[in-house]
Amino acid sequence: MKIFQSMKDALAVPRPAPRVESKAVIFIVRRPCPDWKNLTLAAFREQSRQYCRSVGRPAEQVNESVAVWDSTFGVSYLETRQAMKDISLANFRAVRDSRIIDLEQVTAEGAEPGTCLPTTMTGSVPISCRG
Repeated sequence: MKIFQSMKDALAVPRPAPRVESKAVIFIVRRPCPDWKNLTLAAFREQSRQYCRSVGRPAEQVNESVAVWDSTFGVSYLETRQAMKDISLANFRAVRDSRIIDLEQVTAEGAEPGTCLPTTMTGSVPISCRG
């Protein structure tokens, strides 16, 4: 039995990743999302106004924050959102035994072939996925 001098030494020992054999499929539900790369700032501003009004916020709240972002950083808010979307999609694709589906493929009842747990701002709700 090997005795390590520190936790750092113990964690530095390479270990094979555990292999879990599973026939279960994880459904990753993708909600509608803007095409940030092709979205114009004018179109974004109008969509933001509509969104803010729909959730009871001042119409320019998001647009004011975006203006601060754009004047502060060297990469625009829209470019940053596209980069985050690309990273998210790459991470989703890397999940073993998973399928990425669009929200339109989801029903409200827990039927076959699997159960999805999409996370929203209000929590997770079990729903059924077709496809």
